[in-house]
Amino acid sequence: MQFRLKPVALIIAALAAPVFAADETTKIGDVNVQGEGSLGGGLMVKEDAPKSRTTVTKEAIEKKTPTQNPFQLLNGQPGVNAFSQDPSGLFGGSMTVRGLSSAQMGFTVNGAPVNDSGNFNVYPQEYVDGENLEEIFLTQGATDAEAPHIGATGGNIGINSQFPSSKFRVKAVQTMGSFGLSKSFIRLDTGKLGPTSSYISYSHAESNKFRGEGSAKRDHVDGMTLINLGGGSRLSASIVYNKAINHFFRSLTQAQFAQYGMTYDYDTTFPGRTAKPGVADNESSLKNYYQLAQNPFENYVATAKGNFQLNNFTRLDIEPYFWYGYGGGASGQTVAESTVGKDLNGDKDTKDTVLVFSSTLTKTYRPGTTVKVNLDLGAHRVVAGLWYERARHFQTNPQGLVGADGKPVDVWTRDNNVTYADGRQYNFSRDWITITEVKQPFVQDTWNVNDRLQLQGALKYQDIQRDGTNAPSNNTPTAFTITKKWSDTLPQLSARYQLDDESQVFGSVVKNFRAPANFVLFDTQRLGGADLQPETNISSELGYRLQAEDANFTATFFHYDFKNRQVSRTDPDNVTRTYNAGKVQGNGLELEAATKPVNGWSAYGSAAFQEIKLKDNFSTFACAKTTCTKPTDITDISKILLAGYAQVDLPTAGNYMVDAPRVMASLGVNWEQGPLAIGVAGKFTGRRYADLMNTEVAPSFTTVSLNARYKVGNFSVLKNVGVTFNAENLGNEHYLGQMNTGVTSTNYTDAKGVVVKGNAASYYIGAPRSFSVSVRGEF
Repeated sequence: MQFRLKPVALIIAALAAPVFAADETTKIGDVNVQGEGSLGGGLMVKEDAPKSRTTVTKEAIEKKTPTQNPFQLLNGQPGVNAFSQDPSGLFGGSMTVRGLSSAQMGFTVNGAPVNDSGNFNVYPQEYVDGENLEEIFLTQGATDAEAPHIGATGGNIGINSQFPSSKFRVKAVQTMGSFGLSKSFIRLDTGKLGPTSSYISYSHAESNKFRGEGSAKRDHVDGMTLINLGGGSRLSASIVYNKAINHFFRSLTQAQFAQYGMTYDYDTTFPGRTAKPGVADNESSLKNYYQLAQNPFENYVATAKGNFQLNNFTRLDIEPYFWYGYGGGASGQTVAESTVGKDLNGDKDTKDTVLVFSSTLTKTYRPGTTVKVNLDLGAHRVVAGLWYERARHFQTNPQGLVGADGKPVDVWTRDNNVTYADGRQYNFSRDWITITEVKQPFVQDTWNVNDRLQLQGALKYQDIQRDGTNAPSNNTPTAFTITKKWSDTLPQLSARYQLDDESQVFGSVVKNFRAPANFVLFDTQRLGGADLQPETNISSELGYRLQAEDANFTATFFHYDFKNRQVSRTDPDNVTRTYNAGKVQGNGLELEAATKPVNGWSAYGSAAFQEIKLKDNFSTFACAKTTCTKPTDITDISKILLAGYAQVDLPTAGNYMVDAPRVMASLGVNWEQGPLAIGVAGKFTGRRYADLMNTEVAPSFTTVSLNARYKVGNFSVLKNVGVTFNAENLGNEHYLGQMNTGVTSTNYTDAKGVVVKGNAASYYIGAPRSFSVSVRGEF
């Protein structure tokens, strides 16, 4: 597979044109992130914010396999339940924080938002190379006032790149490991050239699936330039470019896991295609071939920052960015030749049902900017500004042609797609354009009342408009346009009180807001139309920090109340749509502790105890007769009832929310003497419910990892030579990870005898034991 680095001009611009900028962080508060004697090997820092926040530093990141993604790097932090589909991190994964999914968290890379602008999903394997990461920080309950997010009701995560080195250097890292893992990384730092310093890096990584056939291949470029303007002002520029093609793992139910274990996946052989003239051939049995389950995606994000110190107490920050993405997941499907009115397999008839490569293609253009003024007024530090974004989201469902060998003719589905007889492209489920415009003014005042008490108040207003245009497709043959607007005022109030030199208490109350996903615009057949209400969340915290000379400890109690929590259900027309599940309440306690090295030994631990519960029953429909017909109008309850269905209120009130373990704990111990360092860490994840009715439970599991590093030092012309060894899942635990959840996994019968049929949840399997070795050096 060849990869062409098309945006060369953008890469050069990141090095040469200082009109863009890179944001170090959107955090509030001071931190101490690096240096000798760090806490827990770099997994904890001294925080000063009046709300919960944790940070993974460069020191901890460098101990991990360089391909690991941000979800994996955050997995030991309090409240985090992360899963990677494979040991390398190249295939992606999932994450929840306090029972909230990654799609409910706001993600930034160097200050730019990287959640999908349509459905808010996060794809962690696309981001910065681990060798270039400076830190990842997480606020578990509250988004920062200035953070550029419209889908964050559960906090935010910031991923920040390293700055260029002040000295010229070339850094190289080679990684090899289990399941064919290979990564080659090289980075060039120019050093200081007058007021300017820059770097650019390139990497190529590959890994095979640990079950079934298939692989992940990834090419990645990072670049940054800094220009010191003097007087406290500077310009900076960064770019992150990623191009990858992954094969999917097949998810499986608990019954399939019990029957097949670690071997269940897509079909590894293709029996061949037959096309007989005059015969109605049907290729439906070929859909599960692994070459048809692929996910090609290419994207880049150019971030920007200009810091202008106008006078002793005023700074102006201008932060433009641009995000581009193209690609999408695909699967094997079929198209009836009679639907498109042409012969697709060359047997000179139109009677066949033909195998195709069905792509959920998305192309996104996402420019935006934040402009803010920072005022240092002695006891008050005021930040005021505006975030603006206008994202264009193009979503189609082309059906790519498949060759005689079962492979897609064009994995990117740019060409060689199924067309109608008149030449128009055939889109099965969608042909949408969404334009999302966001305006968010904000203001925040941090008031140091005295040496002990700090108060922080913030207010932001979100004004969101989505314009949707539906072009005719097979599933939605009617063209239409629709506009929806949502807005809300989001206050925040927090405080921190210093009890003594080492102890402090903090607390916060914030309101969070999440606009409905863009696909809601096109749910014209959904009960209630497109009027899905936004999620809102009132989140509060009360915490205690002990920050002694050799150890840190933090305890945080949290409580939140959700309204209009959004979940999916399958309607009587067999289409899955999004609805409000009503109110959800979360309560919990998070603990985090770390020590500095004593005789070479240091430790880090975290624990979370949480109860995330539904407060309302969930309404659905079930067939109340021997046979039911398809409703003539799914938006009209009376028409649904006439078709033989009954409305059933499932008794979900008081049940636990899905994929929200009640208990999680991690513990790591590090030892370092001279050039040798060794660390062992374990993570326990408690049992999780897989449906709203709490009829299916995913068992608890424990994984253990090991890292060892030896610093060789200088060797011939090479400097800072080192070797790192990593082992994941040392106990070879077989467990169920990322889950596709549902309403009920078993049949439920209400008081009138109406049966709501269950649908078992499916899971991705945790990867078996794996190893990797990385060798690095500079010159």
